[in-house]
Amino acid sequence: MNEILNHYKNLQLKDIAEAYSCTCQLITIKDDNPKSHGTGIFIEVDAEKFLVTAAHVIDNKTDNLFIPVGEHNLLSPGGDVTFTALTQNREKDKIDIAIFKLYPETVSKIPPIYKFLSQSQLGVSHEFLNLPMYSAVGFPTSKSKIKYKEDKFITKPFFYTTMPTDAKFYAQLNRDFHSNIIVNYDKNRVFNHTNSTISNGPDTYGMSGCGLWFSDPKEIVSGNNSKQLVAVMTDWPKENRKCWIGTRIDVITEVLRIKYGLNLPKSNILKVSNLS
Repeated sequence: MNEILNHYKNLQLKDIAEAYSCTCQLITIKDDNPKSHGTGIFIEVDAEKFLVTAAHVIDNKTDNLFIPVGEHNLLSPGGDVTFTALTQNREKDKIDIAIFKLYPETVSKIPPIYKFLSQSQLGVSHEFLNLPMYSAVGFPTSKSKIKYKEDKFITKPFFYTTMPTDAKFYAQLNRDFHSNIIVNYDKNRVFNHTNSTISNGPDTYGMSGCGLWFSDPKEIVSGNNSKQLVAVMTDWPKENRKCWIGTRIDVITEVLRIKYGLNLPKSNILKVSNLS
């Protein structure tokens, strides 16, 4: 049994490393200084390139939002933007998703350190398992800082392995099972894969827009790269700091399928009417 668990742990770490290559930090500039603001995920569908993040990350920030593309180099994520409008408090926004259909000139400036996730790895209609088979990968604000003497902006990614919460939290947090996923996040008990210890983790500020990835244990036998992006994490609710809320990938795929006519499977979980 321990051998199987070790194999699965190594599988998750491999999937996390690959997920990181599809993940970018989103920063803003204030007083000529960069500040970590959110996280985004690069995906490709039918040869079209997209950047997905949380809608609240881009609220009033579209002219001051950048992707690091090298030391001292920033790129504005130019593209056709679809996002949930801010009509009330974002904390009550069940969807909270933004999608950039990136302009070709934007794509041409994205360095090869970033990869675009294949549409075959979008976990449409994923049935969540109550097991720690899910990992979030992003860039917490607290793990970024400016080294003024070296004139450098230093940042460290963070990943967290988790599992879905009890179903009762959907009603308590006013979320919808068809469009949301709620997972556990206990920042006081974060497992460190490097030394197998438990330590404190960061607040999730800056992680908004990061992916939630499923590592399929079948990969251990098949050797196939079948990790799936199953949600985009958006909210760390004040009502319960041990819960972390995401929007199912089905919301994004349904927008892409309907708005752009792309070749994506229709969600079996989400009805189009739920998007309004």
